[in-house]
Amino acid sequence: MTTATATAVAEHTAAAPRVSVACGYRFELVKLVSQWRIRLLVLACWIAPALFVAGVSGQSTLPSDTLFGRWMHATGWAGPLVMLGFAGSWALPLLTSLVAGDVFAAEDRLGTWRHLLVAVRSPARIFAAKALASVTVILALVAGLVVSSTVGGLLAVGNQPLVGLDGHLLSPGDAAGRVLLAWLSALAPTLALAAIGLLGSVALGRSSMGLLLPVLVALAMQVAQMLPLPVAVRLALPGYAFIAWNGLFTSPAQLTPSSPISSSYGGTSPTRPTTAPGAARSPSACCRWPR
Repeated sequence: MTTATATAVAEHTAAAPRVSVACGYRFELVKLVSQWRIRLLVLACWIAPALFVAGVSGQSTLPSDTLFGRWMHATGWAGPLVMLGFAGSWALPLLTSLVAGDVFAAEDRLGTWRHLLVAVRSPARIFAAKALASVTVILALVAGLVVSSTVGGLLAVGNQPLVGLDGHLLSPGDAAGRVLLAWLSALAPTLALAAIGLLGSVALGRSSMGLLLPVLVALAMQVAQMLPLPVAVRLALPGYAFIAWNGLFTSPAQLTPSSPISSSYGGTSPTRPTTAPGAARSPSACCRWPR
């Protein structure tokens, strides 16, 4: 009797269709969104940037040590760029850690791997569904940062022209397009950090290092950008894309990598004064910069 029952169960299991990736993706997405941590992240990304940009724009002192921070009084398009600079350093690595860095480790902690394998019967489809669900949530969080900071800046300051890094004015329409391109350029390193988070979640399992791996890698890439490494190495790091968008706000737009010196001045480099040999140089001639 036991043998007959086992045979019937095996035949039923073999005849049952495999769960598709689309069905698994919907299931994993619902699992992620049902977590209180993910709900808090979505709420924070869609509300906090608007409050931050509106609050800073209304203050007398501005974050002038950041790119476009000094223009937050003048135009609402400076707010999302200031938020992008902060997000590239801290927010985006942290978001990828909390979403992608725990998507596989959670199954280890809850002991639900065997149930998931029985239901789906394909480790590859499980991985694809979890990866797609994680990327979807991360894209929703990034979209919240963009929309919220933009709406907060426009409501607090207004739709005014934006001053570029080299002093030229960008019309509101041109500024809107370049702000969107700047955020789109940050998606590539964000997805790279998400892939690192997935790797850490699979390889390290329940260890907390899997959750912290994207943050540690992002911090290491920031340190590498300050070290005297070869230019080719620094350009190849995903973290360089978090600052490469600066070239969009020069005239003409700098769409190719440049040396660290020229990129610090918005795509231009200081010009050396041309004087005759032995002639006296005035202080103004020695400190001449391009306009």
